[in-house]
Amino acid sequence: MIVGPMKVSAIYNVAVAGQTTTQMLANGSTQVDSLFASGKENIVIVLEGTNDLGMLQDATAVYDNLVWYCNARRAAGFKVVIGTIPPSSFFSGAQETRRQTVNTNLRANWATFADALADFAADSRLSNNLNSTYYTDGTHWTQAGCQAAAEIVAMALITL
Repeated sequence: MIVGPMKVSAIYNVAVAGQTTTQMLANGSTQVDSLFASGKENIVIVLEGTNDLGMLQDATAVYDNLVWYCNARRAAGFKVVIGTIPPSSFFSGAQETRRQTVNTNLRANWATFADALADFAADSRLSNNLNSTYYTDGTHWTQAGCQAAAEIVAMALITL
């Protein structure tokens, strides 16, 4: 899929390995809000939940933390694209059930706390974490996986 060019003045990746949404909430004002550029379209793409589920948080806590994080970024002036949680080799049966519950809630309610949804988990390229074309280790994406994710985000951005 090819999406037309976007005029971008700056892109920041503020991902922190192993950071949970609770930590993102505590650090959001310094990690993200400090990057806000007046007079520009400021967009935050949120892809989290894997670390929370890996820490055995229940589905309600994971979902609520994502909602709070998105609402805080919107309050700071950002548009928010929330992503569904893709599968991971880190998830046991119960964690996988929680992931699906969170994703169901994200799909049903995203418009109440975000501006767009990037449904990574529903995309056939990213829905099977055992596919070595798109996953390096069952959790992290290959270059092809990153390209697929970028296309999913680009389609979500069209709706902004």
